[in-house]
Amino acid sequence: MLAHGDSRAAVVLQSHPLLVASYCDDSDAVCVLAFEQDEIGGAELRAGDRLLTVLNSVVLDRPAYAGEVAADLVQGEAANPRYINFWPLIAEFVSDNIAEIERRKAAIPDSEYARCRSLGEEHRRRFTGRVRDGRPDRSLHPAG
Repeated sequence: MLAHGDSRAAVVLQSHPLLVASYCDDSDAVCVLAFEQDEIGGAELRAGDRLLTVLNSVVLDRPAYAGEVAADLVQGEAANPRYINFWPLIAEFVSDNIAEIERRKAAIPDSEYARCRSLGEEHRRRFTGRVRDGRPDRSLHPAG
């Protein structure tokens, strides 16, 4: 996924506990990921810090029916109706290739980071306390 996944915006919403909004342009949505301090290699992060999400999407060969989109996603106006979920990884937490991470982050427009943060804050208001486990083997699973 790190080599071939889609590179998108991720924004720190809160530092303790660490909550990160991860954006998917195909769904025009974010999921919010939660991390324990020992899972992030000692990084000191603050609300508003920009990160990189690398993701793969779950897509159908037809438009989704009601109830097929992951329950913790609110798709925006620009969503492709075939996309129902996504599996985000936060690159800074799973790779030490800082040069490549920074190169990919530089290619993401400021407007996408702003959209990610705005949708993340909306998600927190709408789904109070519902966050995904940010660990790479669990971040695919919608918050319950």
